[in-house]
Amino acid sequence: MNCRLVDAEREYRLAEELGEPAAGYRLGAFMLDHGDEDEAADVLERAASCGDLDAYSTPSSRSSSIRERTVISC
Repeated sequence: MNCRLVDAEREYRLAEELGEPAAGYRLGAFMLDHGDEDEAADVLERAASCGDLDAYSTPSSRSSSIRERTVISC
């Protein structure tokens, strides 16, 4: 990954840590766009469980029948 992508990912992760609105969706979408489907699915599932409707409706590589619903603190 080039420096600009590393910097962008760091900014998305920081926004998620700070609780910025839709940060989980944006980080997950960024990861999907750059081929990191497994981690993107984890990020999107966490964001969706915290009420981010955009993240909930974003398709990931995982089948919804495989996903386990867990309680995640938001």
